Amino acid sequence: MLLTYSGHRALDDRARHGLLVCIRELIDTYHGGSVTKRYLHELISATRARN
Repeated sequence: MLLTYSGHRALDDRARHGLLVCIRELIDTYHGGSVTKRYLHELISATRARN
């Protein structure tokens, strides 16, 4: 998923690899090997008053 973000895609190969290695180490060390990313979707509905 991280490789889909434009900022990460714009990095040169060496920098991108270093970033991903650091992130992997943080996830393994502090989060038990996985991270869940959640998205919130909100739908707001309204009706117009008739004049």
